[in-house]
Amino acid sequence: MRFECESNPGRTPRFRPPMEGCVARDRRLANAVKICYIDTFASIAANIYRSLVSLSRDRRAADLFDSIAEEELEHFRLLGELILALGGDATLRGARGTCMGGTGHGEAVEFLADECDVRQRNIDRYETLMGRTGDRVVRSVLAKLLSSERRILERCEQFNG
Repeated sequence: MRFECESNPGRTPRFRPPMEGCVARDRRLANAVKICYIDTFASIAANIYRSLVSLSRDRRAADLFDSIAEEELEHFRLLGELILALGGDATLRGARGTCMGGTGHGEAVEFLADECDVRQRNIDRYETLMGRTGDRVVRSVLAKLLSSERRILERCEQFNG
C-alpha cells in the first residue's frame, strides 16, 4: 500500500518518527531553539513576500524564494516538534515579523543579499546549538537543519553567478 502526501499528490510523505520520548527534556535548550523557530516563521513570511514582489520582474527569483519558503515550512515543523520534545512551549505569542527587506520594488539582488545574511546567521546558530547538547537525536535534527541551510545559502549565492 502506498500513502500519498495530501499537499504533494503522487509523493510519499516523509517518514517522521516522533521525537517525544527520544529526547531528554531540557527547557534551556528548548528556549534557545525557540529563537530559531520564531525566526523561521518570520523568514517564511519574508520569502513569500519576496516571491510575490519578484514575480512580475524576475520569475526565476520568485520561484527561488517560493521554494525556500516551502523548505523553511519543513524546518518550522521540525523545530516545533523539537521544542515540544525538549519540554518547551512552541506557541508564538506576540511573535513579530522581521523586515521583509528590499524597497518594495522587487530588487532580487537586494532580496538575495538579505537571504544570504539570514542563512549565514542560521548556520551559526545551529552550529552553536549543536555544541550545547550531547543528545544524539537533537544533534541529528540540528545537523539536518544545518545541512539544509547550507544548501539554501549555496543556491542563493549561485543564483546570479
